[in-house]
Amino acid sequence: MFSKFTRQIQEMQKKMMDTQAQLRDMELEAQSAGGAVKITISGEGKLLNVSLSPEILQDAGLLEDSIVAAYYNAWEILQKKREESMKELKVPPGLEGMF
Repeated sequence: MFSKFTRQIQEMQKKMMDTQAQLRDMELEAQSAGGAVKITISGEGKLLNVSLSPEILQDAGLLEDSIVAAYYNAWEILQKKREESMKELKVPPGLEGMF
């Protein structure tokens, strides 16, 4: 019985590590200001690219807010993907950190 439980834990750990690697390797794009600001982040949340349309450069305040908004949008997409991955693994809420 104990060996079966241990085997199940090991299988879940392997699935979790595979899922984490897939998330880490993905790139997510998001935008704000009607597409005037586009950013790309990694699956780890690292900023990889920022693309700005010439029109957005005319207003520094709008540009600053739009970059933050685009990053926040990308971060939200990443969090949803992480949550979906946990549901697919059937990890009980609150136990994700154990694996």
